[in-house]
Amino acid sequence: MKNKLLTIAFFATTIFANAQTARLQLIHNAADPSAAVVDIYVNGTIFLNDFAFRTATAFQDVPAGFPLSVAVAPGTSSSVAEALATFPVTLNSGEKYLAVARGVLNPANFAANPNGAPTAFNLSLISGVSETAAAGQVRLNIGHNSSDAPTVDIIARDVATLVDGVSYPSFATNIDVPANNYLIDITPDANNSTIVATFDAPLSGFGGSALTVLASGFLNPAANQTGAAFGLMAVKANGDVLLLNDTAVAKLQVIHNCADPAAAVVDVYANNNPLLPNFAFRTATGYVSLPAGVQLNIQVAPGTSSSAAEALATVPVTLENGKKYVAIAKGVLAPASFAVNPNAVPTAFGLFLSDGMREVSTVTGETQFRVFHGATDAPTVDVLANGGPLVDNATFNDLTNYISVPPANYNLAVTPGSDNNTVVASFNAPLSGLANQTSVVFASGFLSPSTNQNGEAFGLFAALADGTVVPFSNTTSALVKNSTSLELFPNPANENISLINLPEGGNLVQVLDLTGKVVISKEINNKIENLSLENLSKGAYFVRIQNRVSSVATVNKIIKN
Repeated sequence: MKNKLLTIAFFATTIFANAQTARLQLIHNAADPSAAVVDIYVNGTIFLNDFAFRTATAFQDVPAGFPLSVAVAPGTSSSVAEALATFPVTLNSGEKYLAVARGVLNPANFAANPNGAPTAFNLSLISGVSETAAAGQVRLNIGHNSSDAPTVDIIARDVATLVDGVSYPSFATNIDVPANNYLIDITPDANNSTIVATFDAPLSGFGGSALTVLASGFLNPAANQTGAAFGLMAVKANGDVLLLNDTAVAKLQVIHNCADPAAAVVDVYANNNPLLPNFAFRTATGYVSLPAGVQLNIQVAPGTSSSAAEALATVPVTLENGKKYVAIAKGVLAPASFAVNPNAVPTAFGLFLSDGMREVSTVTGETQFRVFHGATDAPTVDVLANGGPLVDNATFNDLTNYISVPPANYNLAVTPGSDNNTVVASFNAPLSGLANQTSVVFASGFLSPSTNQNGEAFGLFAALADGTVVPFSNTTSALVKNSTSLELFPNPANENISLINLPEGGNLVQVLDLTGKVVISKEINNKIENLSLENLSKGAYFVRIQNRVSSVATVNKIIKN
């Protein structure tokens, strides 16, 4: 009330002498502890008494068209004679202004500005601002008032750069954004991969409003007389001040690719709190926001669990602020009860974690994906797309970099890494509708279910960024179909297998293990032939038959019991 009466008194002595007015909002953003509370005088008359750091007035009418002397004095002052600094100001009639106090009273006692900008106490006067915005929009005025901070970029995460390269004490005005909630990242100029600080900006309720967002305080309070720490403040046109909360957030997509039947449906907890109840094999989440910079204990429990105390496995994870991750549940709970990996890679249950993920393609019009080898009993493989190389020498637990391709349907052939002529499995990849989208393509299940507790058979799947999982249809049988009606009997086999209806003209018959190594090779001229498997270990193999006349090769999968 005291300030309001003083302001009215000021108007009574000035407005009647000059009918011209402007609109002005005054903001105290000088972080010097000696200026934490100040008195403001205009033309020698008290205007604001006990004006505190990080507070503001509403926009109000003030005299325009003639010089004003704005003086800042200690909060204990009794007259303008005690002013710490005085600023001459002339406002244009009908214009709207921000007047922002910033800097320090004695720069020699504070850290210098990294860009060499003067940091002495001053008043920034910014014209051409607004008090309102269009419906559904928020109009931002953004100012850099942190005297010891370098040039920075101010970014609305995953949306747009709001200000590119703002230095103390610059302003950017009238930036319109939709009235949504944002994460605001502060990064060094031209180095957006390093996040200095992140703030939660809940702007969804500010549609039609104008806000002044100011960098405030010191990056290094210890070198600045223990002044207020760096932060962002948002000032409404009515003078209300919102201090934005400092936060650290990462994004994570979780994919369940553990083919162990005992983990077909699991409950996932984070630090004992439910995260993903009833999470099924070969399903995925979209990208969810999680706290960064703190350890998260990811606990995987049976789908019937009542608490994290029943966890089958616990995996500690610490995410970095601003990064995007994929976490893929893989392996088996009891490796001794499953087939060993052909490359001797450990297959115990775990959580594969990788950053650098994307929610949208960085190449306009194309689809981008990373490929994860998650089949525990599969060897090192290559993946061919429409006959051309796509993935080279992927071993269980490997995740490729992003692969960018035009959106189309592709024929994918999975082959042993040492032999691209032997097709382990073939799939149709329906990517035609995924322009500008991203996914994780994951190899899943077992090549030999019978030696892996009858778990799900090998397949390829794509987890889209929104959590949709797209199965790739298996076309292996169509590719290896033999026009001579070749039969392999029995299959699974024990000591011997019969090859019935072999092509005429002589054939080279080879049996290959899952690594592509030829373990049996035999020339056969008969239409029916018995092949001994007694020297082979139990497991999955491929029979490749190449006809000497037509040069056509066919591949069939067999199981040795």
